[in-house]
Amino acid sequence: MDPEAPLIAEARSSAQAVAELRELAELLAVSGEKGVARDESRARLLLNALDSEDDDSFFEHVCQALFKEGGRGDPFQCKATNAGANRLGVAGQERFLALHASCADRFMEVRTQRAEQSAFRVNAAVFRCGAACLDQLQKLKAHRRLVDFTDVEWRVHQLVSRSDNAQYMLHRLDARYENILVDEFQDTNPLQWQVLLAWLRAAEEAGSGPTVFLVGDPKQSIYAFRGADARLFREAREHLRSHRGAAVSEQNVSYRCASAVLDVVNQVFGDNGVYDGFVPHESARQGLRGRVELLPLAPVPEIDHDVPREGMGQADPLSRPPPTLSGGPRAAEAGEVALRIAEIVGRMLVDDRGVARPARYRDVMILIRKRRHLDAFEAALRAAGVPYVTSRQGGLLERLESGDFQALLRFLITPFADLDLARALRSPVFSCSDADLQAIAASDGETWWVRLQSIDVAGRASPALARARRLLQSWLAVADRLPVHDLLDRIFFDADVVRRYRAAVPPALVQSVTANLHAFLELALALDSGRYPSLPGFLHALEDLLGGTDDEAPDEGIADAGEDAVRLLTVHGAKGLEAPIVFVVDAHVFDRTDSFHILVEWPAGRRSPSRFHARTRREEDVPSARPLLDSAAANANREEANALYVAMTRAKQMLVVSGTSSSRPAPSTWYRRIETALCALGDEYGHGAGLEEVSDAQGGPTVAEASQAVLDEFPVWTGEFGSRGNEDSTPATERGSRIHWLLQHLAPPASVADLSWIRRRLGVSGELFEEALQVARSVLSSPGLQRFFDPGQYRWARNEVAYVRGDGELGRMDRVVCLQDELWVIDYKTGETSLRQDLPADSPWIVQLREYRAAASLLWPGLRIRTALIASDGFLHEIDA
Repeated sequence: MDPEAPLIAEARSSAQAVAELRELAELLAVSGEKGVARDESRARLLLNALDSEDDDSFFEHVCQALFKEGGRGDPFQCKATNAGANRLGVAGQERFLALHASCADRFMEVRTQRAEQSAFRVNAAVFRCGAACLDQLQKLKAHRRLVDFTDVEWRVHQLVSRSDNAQYMLHRLDARYENILVDEFQDTNPLQWQVLLAWLRAAEEAGSGPTVFLVGDPKQSIYAFRGADARLFREAREHLRSHRGAAVSEQNVSYRCASAVLDVVNQVFGDNGVYDGFVPHESARQGLRGRVELLPLAPVPEIDHDVPREGMGQADPLSRPPPTLSGGPRAAEAGEVALRIAEIVGRMLVDDRGVARPARYRDVMILIRKRRHLDAFEAALRAAGVPYVTSRQGGLLERLESGDFQALLRFLITPFADLDLARALRSPVFSCSDADLQAIAASDGETWWVRLQSIDVAGRASPALARARRLLQSWLAVADRLPVHDLLDRIFFDADVVRRYRAAVPPALVQSVTANLHAFLELALALDSGRYPSLPGFLHALEDLLGGTDDEAPDEGIADAGEDAVRLLTVHGAKGLEAPIVFVVDAHVFDRTDSFHILVEWPAGRRSPSRFHARTRREEDVPSARPLLDSAAANANREEANALYVAMTRAKQMLVVSGTSSSRPAPSTWYRRIETALCALGDEYGHGAGLEEVSDAQGGPTVAEASQAVLDEFPVWTGEFGSRGNEDSTPATERGSRIHWLLQHLAPPASVADLSWIRRRLGVSGELFEEALQVARSVLSSPGLQRFFDPGQYRWARNEVAYVRGDGELGRMDRVVCLQDELWVIDYKTGETSLRQDLPADSPWIVQLREYRAAASLLWPGLRIRTALIASDGFLHEIDA
């Protein structure tokens, strides 16, 4: 095809084509005169085309007359009918059908060739511009002495295959390494395979070479967007077989998933044609209870934009979530998921190395396909009080805690920035109240910083403001001298930042906020390898990142794996992870990429790609690209199935799938596939016996029995517990501290089942540990205290609840338990054998509980607050208001 050929002019210059169009127009006109309005309109279009002097206008009118959808669709359907014969006569109708078919074929070919020309011009422009952009990018990286991962791959490839030193390098590799193990080989891209293949071929030619192990699962290849090609697994397997006599070992036994989960996996993938030769999986844990559930599709809520958002006011988003969920398309589904998690945690038993224990939040993983609906599920978890952690791509600098520190740092370089100072003061770093800010605003002074200093000097500052002034003064003195990371580190230490934020935010946000604080601190070193020695330079760098894309901006922090919080991840982010309970959400969508992207044809075994094609829109697809498009569609379907396989096989015991209803038909969504599998197994909404509930647990080893065998396998701290820095300690106080610590770690919802870990952390062994453990268990099992320790008898419970006192210091409540309409604050006095006698009114314990009551009244308004002490004999001593 000539990309510059004047196709329309050539078609128009054909006397036969013009004559056929004119004759066709006359026949259509006759039909139009006899009552067929559409034929009259089409005749007029053909006559206008023949009268037009402009080639583009001519072609547009002809296409509108011959093809549907305004000239872009298929030819109009024409067939012999009695009515047509009556209008045109039998011969006339036959001539009309022949002319219409001939003209449609001729101009369909012209239209196709024009589309090919357009695609050629687009591709030429794209790759010309792309090459120029890549050239500039390489120059920029060279100027800055940077290489990215693709550069590393390409340079290694050149080093072992094209450079003068290739043979020497391959010889050195062969001499140094005796074994090669490549894990996750299904995620290998063609260039990486070429590097490994060059090494193997050089070794084969030398008659030597390392032992090669390739490990992978083509069903888990989900990184095509990074160039991964699962077909290379077969290519590599055949190469090693034919050239090295390699043995192939296949594994279809899962040591992770329960049989109930694998039953559904086998049903989904066994007969769908996506996986050739799929081998049904078996579970190595046949006795493990499991279940797959399908939540009913959630409706899409109708949003009434005229309804005012009453009751919102100016709520503090750190301490109180919005009263209602967002009206987004996934809000209802997210709410159902959060509710189901609340029903599971603390009430169902999961397997923990052979021991059944109540499920914790960290046993739950939520997998979402795309990040765009992450906000809805985060909002639902916050509203339900479910702690969660997530690694939001590019979202660190947009979080409230990050904004607090950006405001604080801006103030330290511009002390006249009143708004930044106000935000910093209201943040948990200082926990100043609205009244404190109003006091500053009502004072005299050119700036708020001057006013804050003046009211502190005058003795009119609250304890929180006095503390803020003292800390700010010390940080201002060093802000221009310390590197940014050192300054932030000092701020974190001086202000006890992490503990204050953990005390200020609701439990659902504690883990993610803590992770983000640490991530912000690390950012000071990560940005350009810490080469921003000044605060202004660091803040300018943050502004640049805020204005960039999500890929460029720093991600949110990842919480410690030991934190008790639900993990909210994308399917790609969960690769290689597992959890007892997995929710696969937003499963009733079927994305089809119909936007601009580059298709690459790189046959397995070839040294380089054979074809590139820039696809614009589906409507502009051309026949010459059809094989490449079909191949890309097949690969996309395979990758879609792979992602579903990865998501389902993250679940060890329980898999819950949810989705939101859609007005568009989507028969092949993940939700529908699993629904079909469940129906085939006999139950539309579930399969498997399910997890035991706490009250139904029977048989099996207890925590103590299962853990006793390993108690002596690990060394313990031999120093006396609590001896460091505690000169006033006595054996009695140390005993009380041990029991207190055990109650914190054995009481649900975050009870720890691993006694070996508990013993090592407690730092004692033998009789001291056993005696403290027996007392703690006696307290937890006391009949009169079950409403505080049995998850089935309370709405929720928290251990170690921190809060900020009026003087800016931290306080901590041992245990807070919410029953139906009242909230109990429990304080452990485990150093006391009994508290059955009355306490004097001025007892420090009573004063302490009154402070707890006041704090709890502010944290949970609307609930009746009750306070009590618990001694080591399990007696509850309630303290009246």
